[in-house]
Amino acid sequence: MFRDFVINSGMLIAFLSICYQIFRNTGLNPQLPIGLKIKMGLIFGIMGMVLVEFSVKLTNHLIVDLRILPILIACLYGGFIPGIFASSTIAVFRIIRFGFSITAFAASISTFILPLLTYPLFRKQKQLWKKWIYGSIIFEFIISLNYAVFIDGMKNKFLIITLFCSVTSLIAFLIYYYIGYLEAYTFAFRRYQQESKKDFLTGLNNARQFDAIYNNIIEKSKTDKRQISLLFLDIDFFKKVNDTYGHEDGDIVLKTLGDLLIHNCRDIDIVSRNGGEEFSVILPDCTSDLALEIAERLRKKVENTSFILSNGVIIKITISIGISSYPDKISNINILKEKADEALYSAKRAGRNRVVQAK
Repeated sequence: MFRDFVINSGMLIAFLSICYQIFRNTGLNPQLPIGLKIKMGLIFGIMGMVLVEFSVKLTNHLIVDLRILPILIACLYGGFIPGIFASSTIAVFRIIRFGFSITAFAASISTFILPLLTYPLFRKQKQLWKKWIYGSIIFEFIISLNYAVFIDGMKNKFLIITLFCSVTSLIAFLIYYYIGYLEAYTFAFRRYQQESKKDFLTGLNNARQFDAIYNNIIEKSKTDKRQISLLFLDIDFFKKVNDTYGHEDGDIVLKTLGDLLIHNCRDIDIVSRNGGEEFSVILPDCTSDLALEIAERLRKKVENTSFILSNGVIIKITISIGISSYPDKISNINILKEKADEALYSAKRAGRNRVVQAK
């Protein structure tokens, strides 16, 4: 029997690894959309079905397995909906696979009600390790009642219930730590995935993501002949801000500017931090006149905004902006970036705090 439990635990660990690959972009949590919760419950239900299939058969209708652990995991990490779908799937499979009997019916009912019994407790209790302990105790107690009723002989009852509870508790303890490792792994993956596209300071698209979005929009514009404008902007004399107030306050200025750009552009515009104090705004379906209007609005907004530093000091900054627009100003879409860059440097050479449109 112990050998069979070891095999069961190995399958459970393998299944968990696969599950976390499936949910690596979201993780397992109660805030998942309803569709993903149902999907999660069915996956853990299938996991329980596999464990039932490889269960230890005591009699024709009485088996011992670790099916409660997939249900417990679904309840703990997904909430009531995944738990009830997992338990229902396992309960139905238990009857279909081994036939209808009083034993099978009692086991299926016990399996089904486990999420119902633990849902109020899990909602009230916030600490995960306590949920694991309380949940394991409740789950093992309910299943042990079935064994106490249907196993013949006091000695057999004691041995089987003791072995079941001991092995289940040990595996639950190991699974708790293994899931902690998987959670850390998927969190690191999601963070790396986000940081590979987002600027760590401002939360805007970084240079790599800007290039990917820009190239995609350019290709669509070539095909659809849609208008597109591009703004390159730069903080005037930003080095002086860093030298005077320090890089920490310089970062505050960059982050504040990023927020300002997001809130003063259109919803369809793509704002990026291309590096240092350089930012860009891709303006889809935007004429040169509208691009000039947006750029001037941004320039004035920045000029009139008070930037509050860490020590409460208030400073003012200005920006220079270069614009290029296709096709009404720039006929060759392939040089749109170069022309926006040239316009930006023209704005700086002309005295800064101004907008220059490429022609």
